[in-house]
Amino acid sequence: MGSCRRGPTASGEGISLTMGRKPIVGIFSVGLEEPYRWKDSVQNPEEIRLWAIDGIANGLRPWFTKFAGSVNDPRWLKPVEDLYEWCYRAEPYLRNERPLARVGLVTSQQSTWFVTEEHGARNAAEDAALGWYQALIEARIPSKMVHDRLLDAEHIAQFKTLILPNVTALSTAQCDQLRRFVARGGGIVATHETSLYDEEGGPRKDFGLADLFGVSFAGRAAGPMHNAYLRLEHNPARAHPLLRGLEDAPRIIHGAWRLEVTMKEKFPSPPLTFIPPYPTCRWRKSFRAFRGPTSRRFSCARRARAAWSISRGTSTAPSGRSSMPTTRSSSAMPSSGPPMKNRPSSSADMACWMSPCGGRKTRSPSTSSTSRTR
Repeated sequence: MGSCRRGPTASGEGISLTMGRKPIVGIFSVGLEEPYRWKDSVQNPEEIRLWAIDGIANGLRPWFTKFAGSVNDPRWLKPVEDLYEWCYRAEPYLRNERPLARVGLVTSQQSTWFVTEEHGARNAAEDAALGWYQALIEARIPSKMVHDRLLDAEHIAQFKTLILPNVTALSTAQCDQLRRFVARGGGIVATHETSLYDEEGGPRKDFGLADLFGVSFAGRAAGPMHNAYLRLEHNPARAHPLLRGLEDAPRIIHGAWRLEVTMKEKFPSPPLTFIPPYPTCRWRKSFRAFRGPTSRRFSCARRARAAWSISRGTSTAPSGRSSMPTTRSSSAMPSSGPPMKNRPSSSADMACWMSPCGGRKTRSPSTSSTSRTR
């Protein structure tokens, strides 16, 4: 865990995509994991514990390692001892658990393999997935990663909503699996080039999921864009759920990439208006409004598609609220209520699962205990 660029959370989630509930070891250390190899360095106890607990909360079993056989700085001994004592006491709750997250974040190896600079942006698939992951954390929505090769009913039955963060490469069979998921009452949130290429990176003339969202690809991609925004269309008489929490904001930043689409049907009262890039040091030009995102509702299922891409840059901007409309789309999908409630005053990467020892449990790397929720 200590040497993983993505951190212990993404490591545990990513490995368990294909390993399932098999034991997964997370190796961690106590020093700074940098290219300069300060192997005798020691971080503070809170940092050591937070790093390890973050991995445990997402399915990793801690495996401590220390380089060299000498102890030049003993400050790490007590924190590591306390960590393993906590693991021993919590052992009954850390085995045979069942995750309770109702939002699935689809990660696409196919898109990572085949999305190249010619297709739009380097590392676009990974950036979109990590951007969405951060946005869900800030929105305090428990989620679980889903492998793009495991979209069958057995593996996604627990989810009410699936998020497709620029999942560019999807086969016809995978698109059909997603259609069946929607037919069973599930919700889908997709962004940018999702389903615009087949499983081998071959371009399609239109989205493979165009029928779900009521739009077609217009053949043009724009980006990277600078100084582009989204105007929030507030309606005091009927507030749109995508804009909840942004009542005081007239506009937010737009993503760096977007696609031109053609509407197949009329979408009533779109909550957002696209403001194209304009010079920052000259008199503002007039802009052509594009209303989005698109959303449809059929009986018990909802689907939404955003033309722009949520990347790590978008979700980690100084104003974390920039990603709120898209995360609101996931929380507004069909659900029987959140599996847990928590305070909205801070960010916390929280995992929620059911343990055979009784009760519903939450694991939060930002706190020092495992708590039962009722």
